[in-house]
Amino acid sequence: MKFNRGKKAVTTAGTRVALGTDQLVSALVIKAEEGNTGKVFPGASDVDNSDSEQGLNPGESLSLDWPPSEMGNLADIYIDAATNGDGVVFWYLGRS
Repeated sequence: MKFNRGKKAVTTAGTRVALGTDQLVSALVIKAEEGNTGKVFPGASDVDNSDSEQGLNPGESLSLDWPPSEMGNLADIYIDAATNGDGVVFWYLGRS
């Protein structure tokens, strides 16, 4: 396993983007950037920014872990944002 870091922004609010391409991961931490002006919404391919009760405020984070027999994939994890240009930084354990 290799420790990696990434960054992703939503250019147009309401248009979800994948965190990455085909990259298997065993653990992932997603943190809303401190400079965001609105919430970011991590989720699956159907995530959207319409539920104001959900999402991460600037500086908040979400941790995900998969069982040893399974792996997550950055291509299957998306973010949306309430504000154009807001984004996340993320850290993950993945295969090299």
